[in-house]
Amino acid sequence: AKNGTANSAFAEGVYFFGADGLDGILGKVAQAPSTANNVLMLTPFAENSKDPAVVNFVKAYKDKYGETPDQFAADGYDAAYVVKAAVEKAGSTKGADVTKALLSLSYTGVTGEMTWEPSGNTNKGAMAIIYKDGVGSVFGE
Repeated sequence: AKNGTANSAFAEGVYFFGADGLDGILGKVAQAPSTANNVLMLTPFAENSKDPAVVNFVKAYKDKYGETPDQFAADGYDAAYVVKAAVEKAGSTKGADVTKALLSLSYTGVTGEMTWEPSGNTNKGAMAIIYKDGVGSVFGE
């Protein structure tokens, strides 16, 4: 670490890279948010998105829990509605029927548009978030 930050320069302006498991890092460095400066992560959720569904989700979450939701909260929220949509499409709560419906489902939630592979894996996009002085922003915006 250089000057108490996560900087170990892999490339100009990018110092530490990870996947969505890094979401929530600001809560771990709350006493010194600059510790997360130049941490870059991929995630399907950006709390400061201008998408109306995300704006409404973040506001409702903050109102209820007093904190900003991370990607894991957004994934959980979407998961509940995906199951609901799959049950409605299947017209049944039987596992095989819901699974079949899920494989032909396209759903757009607060973590973006998603579809499912026959293996059960989810297809959905991701964006890069970079942290600077306690704020995570979409990289390149």
